[in-house]
Amino acid sequence: TKYVKIPKLQPLSQEAEVFPWQEVASEQETVYFITSVNALLTWLRVLSHLEAISPKTRQLTQTISQSGGDLASLTVLIFVVLTGFSIGFHIAFGRNIEGHKDIVGSLSALLQAILGQFDYDHLKEVNTIMAPVFFVSYIAIVMFLMLNMFMAVVMKTYDKVQDYLESAAAKEVTGTGL
Repeated sequence: TKYVKIPKLQPLSQEAEVFPWQEVASEQETVYFITSVNALLTWLRVLSHLEAISPKTRQLTQTISQSGGDLASLTVLIFVVLTGFSIGFHIAFGRNIEGHKDIVGSLSALLQAILGQFDYDHLKEVNTIMAPVFFVSYIAIVMFLMLNMFMAVVMKTYDKVQDYLESAAAKEVTGTGL
C-alpha cells in the first residue's frame, strides 16, 4: 500500500494524545442508539394520535395492541425455530459458505432468504443432499407455516376489532345497540 504524505500536517498536542477518543466515540454510539430508539417510539406514539384525524386508524391501533400477547408468544416460537435452522445451516454449510460461517451470520442469511435473497445453487454445490433437505424444510416451516400463523393471529384480532368497532358505532348511532 502506498501512503501519501499530507503536507503541513502537525503532530497532535500532548492534550490531544491523552484525550480519551475511544471512550467519547463509544459514548457517541450510545447516544445514537438511544436517539434512534426514541425516534422509533415517537413515531409509534403518533399512531395513537392519528385516531383524532381518522377514526379508521383506531382499527389499526387496536389490532396492534390487542394482538400483542399472542404475537409475543408466536415471535418467541419463531425465534426458537429460526435459531435451530441457523445452527443447522451453520453446521452443514458454515465451513464453505461465508454467510454461514457463524450462527449470527447464518441467521442473517436465513432472514434474507425470507425476503427472497438466497443462493440455492451455492448451497447445492457444497452439499447436494443437505441443501434441498434444509432449504425446503426451512421454506416450508418458516415461510409457509410460521408466517401464515403470524398473519392468522393478526387477522383474527383484526376481525374481532372490526366487529367491536361496528357494534360500538351502532350503539352510538341508535343509542340502543340494536
